Amino acid sequence: DGAPIGAFAVAISTDAKAAVPATSLVSELKRLLPAVAHLPLSPKALGAKPFVPKKDYDTETLHSAALQLAPSTQVVIDETTMEAGLINEQGVQNLTHLQNVINTQSVPFDFGFYQVDFPADLPVLIASHGKPMLQVGCVLKVEPDASRLAILETEAGPSEGPACDEADEVARVFLVMARNTDVSLAESVCRLAEERFIAARQANPKEVDQHSLARWLTMARLLAASHGQTQVTDKIWERAMELEEARVARNVVSVHLPGIAE
Repeated sequence: DGAPIGAFAVAISTDAKAAVPATSLVSELKRLLPAVAHLPLSPKALGAKPFVPKKDYDTETLHSAALQLAPSTQVVIDETTMEAGLINEQGVQNLTHLQNVINTQSVPFDFGFYQVDFPADLPVLIASHGKPMLQVGCVLKVEPDASRLAILETEAGPSEGPACDEADEVARVFLVMARNTDVSLAESVCRLAEERFIAARQANPKEVDQHSLARWLTMARLLAASHGQTQVTDKIWERAMELEEARVARNVVSVHLPGIAE
């Protein structure tokens, strides 16, 4: 169906009253990643101009746009800034372009009479209050620790100093190594995945399909890479499934997508 292998968009959902501003998340990501694009959504922002490059034949210029980004740029789609209002035709098109990046990891270039889809490498993170507008395979309900937030609010300014700089550098190296680790599946894990998929499919045929299996395998590969391993072992697979079950158990957001059993 055109879905890229290994893409794993995540939506972090919080209650509006207890939410940490998405700008704080973006600031932390910018400390650790080489490129971060923050896209706060609102009816006005969505309808202002195209999110994809468009050719102007009067000036023979291809105008750049929000989604014309360098490979590996972390895209943070901020739905927490959405407010009531009418979304115009341009806004609907931009939402479609965002969904397309999530689903197919491609960005269309608009040449007026036709468009060309170019492959992209844009990991996507969505911040939302409640159910996200954009559809993703993994929605994670996060409940901030009020006591911890109170402590953070009393601390003066951002973390600084040699110890923090060193910790940030270690985190950067870890992220780069994990991202560039090729992970394979052990033969025994293939059997475990097949058995789990068949059982889940029989138990819940309306919600579990090939998208579910693809998500589980991607989660297991990412978990293995985070442990510095180049192969998904039985232990890693079981741990990934435990994490998935825990996510679903505490997730109060209902997402009506194939393969999402919540």
